[in-house]
Amino acid sequence: MPLGDQLYATAKTGCHAFEGAHSVRLRTAADYLTDRADQPGSPLHDQPVPDTTWTILQTHATPEQAGVIAQAAYLRHHRPDIALSAITRAAQTPDAAPGAMYNLALLLTERGDLDEAETWYRRAADTGNTDAMNNLGLLLKQRGDLDEAGVWFERAREAGGS
Repeated sequence: MPLGDQLYATAKTGCHAFEGAHSVRLRTAADYLTDRADQPGSPLHDQPVPDTTWTILQTHATPEQAGVIAQAAYLRHHRPDIALSAITRAAQTPDAAPGAMYNLALLLTERGDLDEAETWYRRAADTGNTDAMNNLGLLLKQRGDLDEAGVWFERAREAGGS
């Protein structure tokens, strides 16, 4: 089976091993791809991951896997566009992890899309994410809304954040 078809099949099904009643995440196509791209001597080393591969991985990823794809795209492959696409997918699910919402807000802040970033900081902060509370406070302070910024800083402090 060609590598592209293998990646597609693996991304679609994911890889899990079962130990008793517990599912243990082993490796996904995204894990394999990013590991291979990082290893000198690998055929994928120093080669950009094709956009179609990123698309296939995202299409079949769970929200958790989409977060991993976003991290790999951003940190290892310097592809903030792919990271934004993947983390948006993860953050927009009904049971999204607060970390996905927070990471989406960070990427949006980096892009300068502060209105949309504020929306996602608020969503993450409403779940109790203290980093989001602090960053929302900073964003509001930069905008001159010192009263609401103070409220978010205090909430973060009360929740145990710095």
